[in-house]
Order: sequence, then structure tokens, then C-alpha cells
Amino acid sequence: MKVEFLKLAQQELDDAFEYYEYQQTDLGYRFVEEVYNAFDLIRPFLLLFDATVIVYSPNSI
Repeated sequence: MKVEFLKLAQQELDDAFEYYEYQQTDLGYRFVEEVYNAFDLIRPFLLLFDATVIVYSPNSI
């Protein structure tokens, strides 16, 4: 599965990476790894739902 982020979502992920990396060396990398691990957990269930993808962004509210 190829994961593609909307531009805004990618920016938020980049910002989160920088924040966590500033807090502790390698914490940003561990955070991003966990994001991708979450996608790996979702992957087996993709065909159970509609192909429509809803992207949530806390800044879009």
C-alpha cells in the first residue's frame, strides 16, 4: 500500500516530526515510524469499507 498525504497533512506530520525531534533525539523518527505502523494495522481492513477516504486535520475545524 502506498501512503500519500494531502499537502496540509504532510506539513502537519513534518511539524510533528520537528517538534518531537527537538524534544529528544530520534523521538521524531520514532513518532513517524508509529504513524506508518498504524497504517500497517489498517491495511488488512481496507477492502471492508468504502473506497472514500476522509482525511481529518485538527487545523481544519
